[in-house]
Amino acid sequence: DSQSRQQQFLQKVGQGIQDSNNVVLDVSAEFQGQKKAQFVATVAVAYSPVSTKSRFLMFAEKNPANSNKQGKIYVAAESSMPIVPAMNYKQALKVDPTSYINAEIAFDDAKVQFKGKMMQSQYRRQYLENYSPLAQKCQQQMQQGNTVQYACRNATLQANLMDQFKLSVHYDKIPNFWRNATYKAYAAMRYAAYQYVSEDIVSAHNPSNQISFEANLAADLKSVNFTMSTPLLNAKVQNLGLNRYSAPWATWHPDYTPAELYANQIFRGQQFPTCVVDNSLAQTFDNKSYPIKLGKCWHAMFH
Repeated sequence: DSQSRQQQFLQKVGQGIQDSNNVVLDVSAEFQGQKKAQFVATVAVAYSPVSTKSRFLMFAEKNPANSNKQGKIYVAAESSMPIVPAMNYKQALKVDPTSYINAEIAFDDAKVQFKGKMMQSQYRRQYLENYSPLAQKCQQQMQQGNTVQYACRNATLQANLMDQFKLSVHYDKIPNFWRNATYKAYAAMRYAAYQYVSEDIVSAHNPSNQISFEANLAADLKSVNFTMSTPLLNAKVQNLGLNRYSAPWATWHPDYTPAELYANQIFRGQQFPTCVVDNSLAQTFDNKSYPIKLGKCWHAMFH
C-alpha cells in the first residue's frame, strides 16, 4: 500500500509542470502492545526552475491504540508564480509578479479550500521608480553600464515584491474544536494590536462558511492595513507599523520565501556574498567596489 501510494503521488505531483523535480517522502511508525498503533504519512513536492507552477501533496493516517477512531487528512496545494528577472532592474519593473495559491485540506468529514492572490500595487511601482534611494542609486549605476552591483541586485529584488494580498477560505463541516481555536487565535491578535483594530458586528452580511482576508501594505512597506470578513463580523487593522525585521514576513516574492527575505534583511542584502565584474566597477565578496578598465580581450577571475 505504501509503495503504490508513493508511485501515485510521484505521478500526480508533477503533472503539468515542465521539467519538474519530484520528491516523495513516506514515513510510517508502528507500536506493538496489547493493541497495535500505526501512523503513516506521505509527502510529495514538485517544482521546476523553468515553470511557473509548483505543487505539494500530503496524506496522513493514524490508527491509535487507545481509540477505535481512525484519522485521515489529505492536503493538496498548488502555486503559480511568474519567473522574474534576477539581474536586470529595468526588466524586473516591467514584469507583472502577480501570483496565485490554491489549496484544499480534507479531514474526517470536513473540508477547507483556500484561494489566494498576491499582487503589486501601482503605488508600490511608482515609489520604486521615483522615491526609493536604492532604485535611484541603481539607475545611476546603469547609466554607466553597471547592472549587477550591490544597489542593482537588491533593487531588482525589491522591484518584484508584492504588497497586496487577498485570501478567501471556504469551509464545510468544521468541528467546533477548530472553530474555537480559530477564534482564540483572532482574539490573541486583536489583543496584541488593540490600538489598531476596529470591529463591525452590526452590518456584517457576509456569506456563511467563508472567511475573507485582504492586506495592503504602504508603498515603502513600513505599515499595513488588514481586513477580515467573517459570517459574524468585519474586522480592520489600520496603519499597523512594520519594521525591517517584520516587513519580510508580510511581503512575498515569486523567487524568495519570507524566510529568505528576512535573512536578506538580517545580513543587509549580503545573505549570499557575490563577486562581480561589471562594465566599469568590480565588487568583492565583502561588498567593496573599485573602478576597473577592461580592454577588448579575455580576462580571468580568481578567488
